[in-house]
Amino acid sequence: MHAWLTDEHEDQMLDLLWREMVEDGISASADLKNMQYALKLKDAYQNRSQYMTELGFQWLQVTGEVLAGGTQHKQGLIANINKNHWVAVVLDFKNHLILYSNSLREPPN
Repeated sequence: MHAWLTDEHEDQMLDLLWREMVEDGISASADLKNMQYALKLKDAYQNRSQYMTELGFQWLQVTGEVLAGGTQHKQGLIANINKNHWVAVVLDFKNHLILYSNSLREPPN
């Protein structure tokens, strides 16, 4: 039997990391998103024609407005690749960078 980390497990670890970010004072300029965010971001990309009109994308639009306003500069998230591997992504809006970490050393798809 193959045991695998679920979205719930990953969200719990992200929550622990977020608490450390708050304690270290990093949370004012950066945000750490849960698994639902990565899935919704993918959904928005795949349905670009509906992004501006569908109510389900409204909270994602608000997040974009916060980033555009310059209050937050970075977002961190993790994503599941092929339902069997997790990767980390940091979106650095201030420096116009996408940082990608994959323990298998595969390039982003």
